[in-house]
This record gives sequence, structure tokens and C-alpha cells, in this order.
Amino acid sequence: MHKYSKSIRSVIKLLCWGIVSVWILACSKEERGINVEEALRYQVEKEFDGKLALVSFKEISTKQEPVTDAQIYAVSYQATVHANQDLRWGTSRENKLSRFVPYAAENNVGFQNREITKAGEKRQVTYTIVFQKKDGKWIDQFKKAY
Repeated sequence: MHKYSKSIRSVIKLLCWGIVSVWILACSKEERGINVEEALRYQVEKEFDGKLALVSFKEISTKQEPVTDAQIYAVSYQATVHANQDLRWGTSRENKLSRFVPYAAENNVGFQNREITKAGEKRQVTYTIVFQKKDGKWIDQFKKAY
């Protein structure tokens, strides 16, 4: 009986650790509450009004940091976008939170990561999308809450 009780205790410990691990993972995803792919899709559509579409998305890494009174949640990603018409886009100095800023002559000086895509072309992009926690919700650059 003693031999079996040790085995049973070991199995119970393993099950408890498994349950705790699953619970921790579920809570962290629940706490975040952000579908990052959908948030990025919204960002692309908001910037380009359907002229550029998100085709694929892959989360590369995440980083969550407390910053003064707010928390920052940053997700590095790799995405593929498809141009529905000829476009020029990139990152502007004034709007570093988005990799998908339409080119405008007035922001030529501060424009980086320039892309020129023809209608029908796809581009692979690696960048980071950032959310800030305010009033218990994660907020993106367009003030959309998640």
C-alpha cells in the first residue's frame, strides 16, 4: 500500500501542476483580452480604407512593461499585406505606432521604411504593434479599446 500511495501522490502533484499551468496561461490571455491579428487588421484598414489588406499574421514576441501610471503591451509580428491598388506607404516620424502610414508629400522628411506596391502585389512586413492600458482596457493608437 505504501508503494502505491507514493505513486498516487506523484500523479496528483503532476495533475495539480498541469491544472495550475493551464489556469495561469488562460488568465494571462484573458487579462490581455486582445486579438492582436484583428487589431492589426483594423489598423491597416483604418489607415488605407480598404486599399491595403492584411493577408497573414504571425506573432513573433510579446513584451509587457509597466510605465509610470500605465502599462504598455507590445507585440512584434510578421505580416503579409496585399495592395488592392498602387500605393506608397511606410512609417512616419509623427506616427511611429503604425507601419502602415500612407505616404503624403508633407511628411516626406520624416518618412521611413518606404514601400511602393503595385495593385495585386504582396509585401511581408515585420514591426511592432503597441497597446497601452488605461482604465482597465488596452487601447490602440486609434483609441480603440480591447
